[in-house]
Amino acid sequence: MNSFYNGNLKINVQADFVGPPLASCHSFLATADAARRPFLRIFLENGIAQARALHKKIFFPPRFGLRRLDAAFSPTESFQQQINVVISGLVFLALLQNLPAGETSQAVVRPAFGEDCETMVIKEASLAKKEILVAIFSLTRRNINAALVKAVKRGVQVIVKYDARQGELESMDDAITYLKKQGVHCHAVTMSDEHAAMHHKFMVIDRKRVLTGSYNYTVPATIMNYENLVVIESPETAEAFAKEFERIKDR
Repeated sequence: MNSFYNGNLKINVQADFVGPPLASCHSFLATADAARRPFLRIFLENGIAQARALHKKIFFPPRFGLRRLDAAFSPTESFQQQINVVISGLVFLALLQNLPAGETSQAVVRPAFGEDCETMVIKEASLAKKEILVAIFSLTRRNINAALVKAVKRGVQVIVKYDARQGELESMDDAITYLKKQGVHCHAVTMSDEHAAMHHKFMVIDRKRVLTGSYNYTVPATIMNYENLVVIESPETAEAFAKEFERIKDR
């Protein structure tokens, strides 16, 4: 568990990379070759500078601070160490810039990649006690839909908002029909511009945890693509995503 401090703000980032990195991690960092690393480094430095401007007295442990950036993007650093730095840094900045200065919050963040994304979604859905809010571009993966139905049968309210154009596809239409019959509240979101989409991919559980990332709940995303997903355990962050969920309407 790695901690970042900003006065009374504490964010814990949990990244478990024991053993060889997953194939998806390896591929992700393989793209960050010598030519791309400087741009990633500049991105992180700019983000940290902006965070410092908004939040005074930020302490960065040496392992993840500016002194770490040179090593983090050097060709000699292991893939595991680079993954830790990139994920921890980006998640930290994203959380930090969404909190007013001086507000106290704590979050635990756990990442998943490739097929582990599905495992994470199913596990977290199984832990829901009251409510699951799903904003998703496409959801045709039967295992995940079954997990949502199981939640409904436990008395959990499950609400899904999805892209209307995706809903016109046969596989998606079949999935939505199944979910509705099982008590899942499904709402198609129509975008008037033909190039626009309801492209969110997140799940809010009990207003306490958020799952978000590139991962769509589909077969290709699960077994073919390079995908990522993080669980953020933070009521403040979950509430922010819940408000965004409520804001999603036809337009």
